[in-house]
Amino acid sequence: MSVETGFRLAVIGDASVSAVIGDRLYARALPQRPTYPAAAMQTISDVPAATLDGNVGRRVARVQVDVFAGAGAGEAAAVADAIRRAMDAYSGASGDSMITMCRLENERSEYDPEPRLFRVIQDWLVAYAPA
Repeated sequence: MSVETGFRLAVIGDASVSAVIGDRLYARALPQRPTYPAAAMQTISDVPAATLDGNVGRRVARVQVDVFAGAGAGEAAAVADAIRRAMDAYSGASGDSMITMCRLENERSEYDPEPRLFRVIQDWLVAYAPA
């Protein structure tokens, strides 16, 4: 199982997140004509964690989550806040991986006037032990 699958299961498994987006956290891109609010996620990097003695059997991934909302910046911010509360400092078993640490590294907002969508972009650092 990939870090994306484990991270996704942990995010949508949180009651506060599922209350605002249900299971609408998609891999890489939103489907055509999605229900908003929704989010998409992708792995930006995934490398072995290492010490001076070599690989330690864990990995560190950078995961980007893009939250999209059509009803305003407040709706996008509410979803991003729910994800932040659920995942910042999260650790635990998720799927067949063990997430040992999640940390929000960066967050920014933007507005795309063409489809009239508000977007919050979160960059997560996720340390995990693959199955």
